[in-house]
Amino acid sequence: MREDFEIYEFIRDGKQWYGFKVEYFGIYAAPSKELILAKRREIKKAVKAKLAWVERENQKYYKRLAEETCQRLSLLHEAKEQEKQMYALCDDIVDKKARTQIVYNMMKLGMSNEDILLSTDIPHRVVSRLRHEFENKKTQHGERM
Repeated sequence: MREDFEIYEFIRDGKQWYGFKVEYFGIYAAPSKELILAKRREIKKAVKAKLAWVERENQKYYKRLAEETCQRLSLLHEAKEQEKQMYALCDDIVDKKARTQIVYNMMKLGMSNEDILLSTDIPHRVVSRLRHEFENKKTQHGERM
């Protein structure tokens, strides 16, 4: 296999011709050595310009790729933070339900608000609200609670 720009000789129509090939550019031929050398210089310039263009396009592509990767990482980080917040919120909801049930159980045992406040770290406002709900449910359901 010939290298790019390597001049070779061949016979065409009984006459000596010269040629060279350039991968991805084509095969070039001329009837004289001077013409093929001139054509080779011209094609070398075109190849050099094309390679420079490809390099510029590659730089743009890799820059864009880096920006997109950075953006994806940022979105992934944001999504993980939202997931953490969601789990924390779910844990809070579970804790609130458990806390509510604990207070209701203490109220069923006949404990006063002061006793509940002394034995838990639940705020007074919450205990008072739960007492009110407990009393309403107790009267609505006829002591089923």
